[in-house]
Amino acid sequence: MAGPATYMNVRSTWTPAARAQLAPALLAVVCYLGALTNGFAWDDVFIVQNSELIHHWATVPSALHLAYWYNSDHLYRPLTTLSFAVDWLLLGGSPAVFHAVNIAWHALASALVARLALRWWSPLTAAAGGCIFAVQPVHVEAVANIVGRSELMCAVALLALALVATRPLTVDADITPWYRVAVIGALAAVATASKETGAVAPVVAWAATWLTANRTSPGPRRSAVRPTIQATAAACIGVVFELAVRLHAIGGLGGDRPHPAFRMSTGWQSTTLALATLHEP
Repeated sequence: MAGPATYMNVRSTWTPAARAQLAPALLAVVCYLGALTNGFAWDDVFIVQNSELIHHWATVPSALHLAYWYNSDHLYRPLTTLSFAVDWLLLGGSPAVFHAVNIAWHALASALVARLALRWWSPLTAAAGGCIFAVQPVHVEAVANIVGRSELMCAVALLALALVATRPLTVDADITPWYRVAVIGALAAVATASKETGAVAPVVAWAATWLTANRTSPGPRRSAVRPTIQATAAACIGVVFELAVRLHAIGGLGGDRPHPAFRMSTGWQSTTLALATLHEP
């Protein structure tokens, strides 16, 4: 029988902070259970279902040396491609498997939102923020479509980066531990290798570190400058590394060149279209 010590350990595990992260994750799963009945649709068919390169272990390396759209030079998301290959080869080619993994990524992102909110808010408020993120309608396409995983993986990497950058400094503010810098750089590369929007990682690193260093480090504000520069530089290195890999793999840095929507638009329409997308997440 479990003794008092075991009972106390269980209680200490399910702290308000732990429950604040679990609630959004569970809500994200419940909210998207219906997606398990979805099949392969639209881009899923070309990128996952009909891609022979990710259906065999021997050809996966070849898939990672090609653009995201395999028969073109458009986009480059090697980690997303690798995740599709792993799902197909280890879990089977059923679309339900891919949708279940997408839901898991969204649940993780929702939990990370709550965990990040705990840096400043109470557990109840952080849980509320995570739950709002979990049910936000703007995420439906990313979760319900298999190829939306690129956005989910990128979001998780950026949220994890923000968590590392906002961790209170426990040493002199003028010194950033090497592992903190290394993790930030690695997460920036992961985000960019999942989807191109991961290139905002340096901005996330700068804002998160500056905010945290100013709030927690002793001394004048200038003491926050060095850790902020180090974190931002690490994120820049991570992004540049992924761009170098992209350049080597597909021979360019661009995505769609240009996107079909711009090819169908006049000069003025293209400008207004670009400006209209600036507010989107």
